[in-house]
Amino acid sequence: DYGAPAQQTWVLMPTARPQVDILDSLQFPLRVSGRHVIDSAGQPLKLVGVNWIGAHMEQLVNNGLNYVTMKHMAKYIRHMGFNHVRMNYALAMLHAPGQPLTNKSKELPKVPNPSVLKANPDLVGLSA
Repeated sequence: DYGAPAQQTWVLMPTARPQVDILDSLQFPLRVSGRHVIDSAGQPLKLVGVNWIGAHMEQLVNNGLNYVTMKHMAKYIRHMGFNHVRMNYALAMLHAPGQPLTNKSKELPKVPNPSVLKANPDLVGLSA
């Protein structure tokens, strides 16, 4: 037994999230002007990001996809006040196993263990 019971656990959520509220009104593509990120209409955007690890490791997919759907994770990330996600990747994703990095065969590696995608069965069998 570690920590407080769930009924006693509190999580403080941000009340003001202008970096998220602005997302629906952005006009893409984004670009950089000086030290600012702006949309195509010149509206500034403050990037508030989170790192989602896992795909750079042997499993070739981000952690947690065996527990929750990608859609749920995206909603959760947005709800927490983040407006972008840094995704890691493995060099193995860019070339077929045993092939040089140029990968003339265009065959990409499959996710080695489908159980890491248990909550996302639509992703099973796709290339990493």
